[in-house]
Amino acid sequence: MNWGVSLLKLHHMKWLISCVLLVLACACSNKPMPDYETLSRSTSQPPYLQTVEMQPYQLDLKYRPDWILAGEELIALRKSPDLSLEKVAALMETYKGAVTFVLKVGPHSSVPKADWPKTDIVNHHPNLPSFSSNLHHLIYGLDEKIYLLAEDGARVPVSLYQLDRNWGITSSNRFLITFPMTSGDWDLRKDGNIEVVFQNLHPMLPEVRFKFPTNPIREGHYTPAQILESLQMWNPDNKTGAANAH
Repeated sequence: MNWGVSLLKLHHMKWLISCVLLVLACACSNKPMPDYETLSRSTSQPPYLQTVEMQPYQLDLKYRPDWILAGEELIALRKSPDLSLEKVAALMETYKGAVTFVLKVGPHSSVPKADWPKTDIVNHHPNLPSFSSNLHHLIYGLDEKIYLLAEDGARVPVSLYQLDRNWGITSSNRFLITFPMTSGDWDLRKDGNIEVVFQNLHPMLPEVRFKFPTNPIREGHYTPAQILESLQMWNPDNKTGAANAH
């Protein structure tokens, strides 16, 4: 056996494999942006969405990146002749610097419709003396009960939370939750995973932990140029469901 020839062939094969892998890597890195509607629909699933089931409740926590929060303005801008990188950047800048989630607390799928009112955490709180005292607790009493855990264990306090005034109208209660994006101790865009914790929402919900194994803040961090590209690719005349973009 000619070992020299065999080694030369092996070296050549390794070189070919390396070239193929390099080409594939370049192709992946140059993968075009999806259109804006497709991009928006992706936020209704992991890594943007996490669900916790604690019967009789189902709790959904959804991350809302800046380009979703500016969705209505961006969609309106797409129809304008003034669509430009500068205008897209200006709209996204409005929501920059904050990490926003929406928490939905509703009945578990196993709960009969007749029992849905019992899962309304605003109107049904057996341990508090009145509706007003419970409402006060939910609006003003959770500042120290909501926090985010960064990948290194750093505890990020909530900046702002708001209870949606939809109680009694729908089968679920919703909260808008905001955390700071950066501080001297953390930059949440760099973490590989995060966890969001809620305490004392209700006697049956003493602590709820949402673990995001893939950090949606980092995953959903698109530049204005990328969002501009997705807007330019979007053709709502050929698709339906644009209203789901936000």
